Amino acid sequence: MFKKLLLEQVISFENSFNGFIYFLRELPFFEKRISYEFFQHNKFKHVLSIVTFIFGIFVKFLGRLVYAAAFLMIPYIILKQFVVGNTFQYEETVINIFFMMNCVCGSLVNTVILSSSDEDYMMLNVLKINPKEHYVGELLFKLIVDFFVFFGVLCIFDIGVLNSLILVILMTAFRCIGELLSLLIYSKIPYIYKRIVNFDVIVILVCVYFAYVNPFLRGKMVSVDAFAFNPVLLGVICSLGLISLIILCNYKYYPRLARKRVKRVDTEYAEEIQARSRIREVKAKHNVTGTAALCTNRHERKAGYSYLNNIFFDRNKKLLLKSPNKRIIWLLAITVVLIAYLLTAGSEAKEKIWNTMIGMDTVWFFIMYLLSCSHRMCRAIFYNCDKDMMRYSYYTKKSALVANFIVRLKKFILIDLRTAGVIIIGMCIVTALTEHLRDFTAVVPGMIIVVLFSILASIYHVAMYHVIQPYNEHMKVKKPMFTICNVLIGIIGLVFWELPMNAAGVMVVQLIGIVALMVFAYVLVKEFGPDNFYVK
Repeated sequence: MFKKLLLEQVISFENSFNGFIYFLRELPFFEKRISYEFFQHNKFKHVLSIVTFIFGIFVKFLGRLVYAAAFLMIPYIILKQFVVGNTFQYEETVINIFFMMNCVCGSLVNTVILSSSDEDYMMLNVLKINPKEHYVGELLFKLIVDFFVFFGVLCIFDIGVLNSLILVILMTAFRCIGELLSLLIYSKIPYIYKRIVNFDVIVILVCVYFAYVNPFLRGKMVSVDAFAFNPVLLGVICSLGLISLIILCNYKYYPRLARKRVKRVDTEYAEEIQARSRIREVKAKHNVTGTAALCTNRHERKAGYSYLNNIFFDRNKKLLLKSPNKRIIWLLAITVVLIAYLLTAGSEAKEKIWNTMIGMDTVWFFIMYLLSCSHRMCRAIFYNCDKDMMRYSYYTKKSALVANFIVRLKKFILIDLRTAGVIIIGMCIVTALTEHLRDFTAVVPGMIIVVLFSILASIYHVAMYHVIQPYNEHMKVKKPMFTICNVLIGIIGLVFWELPMNAAGVMVVQLIGIVALMVFAYVLVKEFGPDNFYVK
């Protein structure tokens, strides 16, 4: 078993290296300097593939650090900042959030054995690896890597060596229990597994409530110390985790599971597995809004690409509004929680929230960049329209590309402004509940800043799509420059967050940025778009 597990990892090493070489070839400088001979198997490549795999572990470690900062540190800072009279202690808060989101939520939602990937297809259907050895090996490998990675992350965030060790042991035990429960549900109660998305959403919402919302409303954390660090309960959980791991290692029906989860539909099934989740989010169903959208005289004065785009937006309205509506629902949920807190909070807490809200001028850059749905709507347009139209040369000419860019930008800005409108309504509600209606003019600049940052984000996302067009027909990003630019924008947003600027300064920067970015985007789309706007 371990020999075949090692073989799988060697193949994964080389697969990772091939992916890294492909990534480099997509960069402008390396495209003509790296030949296809690098994809051939040799000893030098085998050594480099191991280095690539180690680098991948390091990247995973950095990813866990970012995760810890986003879901452990930042919530603690927010709770400490907003909740007046709180009793939050750093170590206790981080431990409780980690327990709920990693040990409980991650164990039930992020399973390994029931995953379906192109690597599963390659190992099971192409290389004919024993299904039991494959699934158990993948589980053991993930448990070992996560154990050491999270242990290092928790130590870096000053949780203590002993506490970090106990937490990762708990997480490992819960992961084994979660894998077994998921496997039993899949085998014995298929009704639940057919609705696994709803199940996952319920689990996530419950864990988010106990990890973040409940402490925010109560002003104190529901401590799990007595549960997680109790020697008796810790021994029971570890015993259950060990029993679950033994059952998983001796499970007899992995071949049947492999046939169901990774059955071969056609010769390109590996790509289909990889693309399924990406396409599901942007794929339009037939008659999305009915034929009435085509029988309208609202666009009778429009012509050419302007007319076609307006018809497309009418026809696929539900699809394009799907992502913004999800964000609006989350924002409304946050608003309801904030209202519930303000109705019971004292004057000191209300004053603190008011001062924090009017001091968020530079923070909105990062927030509105994350909330913008223009990039998802671009994916929907690509899959349901552009992917087929790119077969015709006239569709990628400068005139056509610029016309499409302008019309779509207007539409996307209007759609993204819905999200900005919900935030503005929330700001008005907070202003009223904190008894600062007389100071309403103080929050108006913040509202303008939210709108302007929403427009900036829409311009960036729509321009990036029409200049680079990073997707292939399976909705996978094939252009590394697209990812690199997105990361750079995120970093710029975080830097801008820390700048000591008042509302007037932020608005001046925004107005200059909107004009400059619009002109720059127009030039880029016109000059470079025709060379890149094709199906990768």
